[in-house]
Amino acid sequence: IMYKTSMLVGGSRWPRLSIASYMYVNYKTDSLMTYWQNFKDTKQPCYLYLDELFKNHMQKGIDSKFIDQVSKFVEALPIHLKENDKHHNTNTGYINYTEAYDLVPWYNKIFCDVICETVHNGQTFAFTEKSARCWLTKTPFLVFGPRNYLANLRRLGFQTFGTFWNESYDRYDNADRILLIQDQIDHIHQMEYKQLTDLYWSDEMQNILENNLKVFKSLSKDKIKKVFDIS
Repeated sequence: IMYKTSMLVGGSRWPRLSIASYMYVNYKTDSLMTYWQNFKDTKQPCYLYLDELFKNHMQKGIDSKFIDQVSKFVEALPIHLKENDKHHNTNTGYINYTEAYDLVPWYNKIFCDVICETVHNGQTFAFTEKSARCWLTKTPFLVFGPRNYLANLRRLGFQTFGTFWNESYDRYDNADRILLIQDQIDHIHQMEYKQLTDLYWSDEMQNILENNLKVFKSLSKDKIKKVFDIS
């Protein structure tokens, strides 16, 4: 384990901007991060969703610390895993799904991935390659998604990590969910690398990760429709 957390982003969204800026300002040396969209490329228009970020956080109160956090992060963009990635960055946020799993080898270096799912508003449930990479690589995760995202994963047979950290954030959405996830990011980063290594290789953690890989391999459209009673 070389990084305590990771967050891998191509296209910006307001929740991704919020959580990524928090991780960058507070834990950038211990976090593996990408964030491709940026204001520095004058050849392409870029929408970072700054307006939605401040609108959604306004109800929780926006102070100078939060504004400074976002500003420092935006100034640091773009963030790439390797130098050659810059040549492929069109600053549009487009994801080539055929290459989505090229990131998989990087997961060997991280303890916990912070997932910001694509669909996260309203009474909905949809997982993408962002979650699937964690199941495939046996990586623990925190998820920003819609309310009850983790609960719906468990309906499919996946197991989550409530015995290792507080997953009560799953009962909330939007800014409330983000603030509670930040608490769990803090919790993970307060642990030493040896603690995280021992935690990862514990029987309890390995049983969860093995189960998730097994469930992922067995997923089908028919199974999903049956679990959620979709005709």
